[in-house]
Amino acid sequence: MLSSLFKRAKRTMQIYFPLLHLKIAIFLYFGANSLHAPFLVLQGFKIGISQDEMTMIFAIIPIVSFVGPPIAGYLSDKLKQGKIIMICGICLCGILNTSLLYIDANHRQEINSTDSLITLHCYQGAEQVEKTFVSNKTLPFQLLVGYTINIHMKNYIDHPNVTKTIFSTGDQLIVEVREKNWISITQLNSSMSLCKYCTKDCLDVIFMQSLQETKFRYWKRQKEVSNQFHRPGLWIFIIVLLGAKICNTVTFTLMDTCCIRMTELYNGPVGGQKIYGVISAIICSFVSGALVTLMTKLRKSSQRQYDLTFFGSDFLLLCLAVTVFQMDIIGMEEGKINHKTNKKLLFQSFLKPDVIAFLTVSVFNGLCHFYIDTYFAVFMMELGASDFLLSLCSAVSNVSGIPLLLMGDRTVDRLGYARVTSLVLLTFSLRMTGYSLISNPWLCLPLEVLKALTSQFFFIASCRFCSESAPIGLLATLNGIQHACNFSIGGGFGNFWGGFLASRIGRESGFQLMALISAFIGVLYYNQE
Repeated sequence: MLSSLFKRAKRTMQIYFPLLHLKIAIFLYFGANSLHAPFLVLQGFKIGISQDEMTMIFAIIPIVSFVGPPIAGYLSDKLKQGKIIMICGICLCGILNTSLLYIDANHRQEINSTDSLITLHCYQGAEQVEKTFVSNKTLPFQLLVGYTINIHMKNYIDHPNVTKTIFSTGDQLIVEVREKNWISITQLNSSMSLCKYCTKDCLDVIFMQSLQETKFRYWKRQKEVSNQFHRPGLWIFIIVLLGAKICNTVTFTLMDTCCIRMTELYNGPVGGQKIYGVISAIICSFVSGALVTLMTKLRKSSQRQYDLTFFGSDFLLLCLAVTVFQMDIIGMEEGKINHKTNKKLLFQSFLKPDVIAFLTVSVFNGLCHFYIDTYFAVFMMELGASDFLLSLCSAVSNVSGIPLLLMGDRTVDRLGYARVTSLVLLTFSLRMTGYSLISNPWLCLPLEVLKALTSQFFFIASCRFCSESAPIGLLATLNGIQHACNFSIGGGFGNFWGGFLASRIGRESGFQLMALISAFIGVLYYNQE
């Protein structure tokens, strides 16, 4: 087994010049995504977008952007200009992603006060009743100077006709009473450590004690529009991010189509090409963290600086555009649409039962994938995982995907793409069952090996499905529809469904429910075949 796997790896790594540009393109694309993608959310927080707003944005944008891949695929098939469309998508993706760095934060003018109105202190390590942490253990950013945390209080300040008030504290904090019993706390003094491991109960008690012991004066905020959704920075961020996501999905769709065509033309393995993307993601994930640390130290800033990661991603995207321009993608153009053929008959092939069944399963696969991935960090933090363990989980899933990609093509040849897809859904069921039962975060590591199986095997199965099911000249169109079902529709509902189930029935029960549904659909799809 190991010897055959080693021989296959050696054969995959051999330079086959007709596919050399494809390997380089995949390496550059996944590297560029790995550099900037983890920091899109953090950049949004940096310019003043709240966590709730960010959750809604990332739940809506995939659904809204689902039209991009099918349209791009159809235009590529019809106009026979897949290379030009791909280069335009690459360039626009880099421009729009970098534009996020230049959106102004939601600034407000504050009235300084010399009065010591309130002091918040919590003791690290103290035992608390409720294990709801209000620090970087539940927020997707490190609590540093200038950042804001939102806390839900059991009681709130009752002040007539005032729902939004700012007042300073003796320890240079800003406490903002936002709506009802929501408050926001912003740390201004870098020498002060604000409750790194404090719970909500701790802040409840101390805040209410301070309310009883101190006479408060309220300072009104600078006049703002009462509706927070009228902030221009929020809408600019949404529009720019939506455009960047559409361009990114268009590029990904056409690159997959190019990969399918060229591997068919030159008899190469699809999984063997994707390996270079996995290797690039592993390398660039470590590089991105180093770039953030370097830029923060150079600017001597208390906030993390993400500029270098976005600029590095732009450089890789520029190299990708040059590589695609040099790429020989004749294989994509050979299957062009024959205008003499009855187009109605061509598109009727999309309504075949096996095509509809696979596209439906693709939606559910995307739902499961994003249901786990979107809230995986929060789930691990609730188990008490460290930042090192989170990085280790990512490394394990990426590294374990390499041997699976090597054997993926042969597995699909033997079982067929439908049975491999059923295996992926059953693996999702096993993963989510495991997540619902573990209490030690280190037990997530073997489950992350299964993540590689669900990701890489489904990628190869979907490529085989498009190759076998696409009508003549409509490979890019079918591939775009499949990507829209998996990443856009399934991904958007997965983002929403994960938060909904966690708030309604709890994270453990949500995992168990999704495991049952995934197993049922996997068995049903297997029997249908």
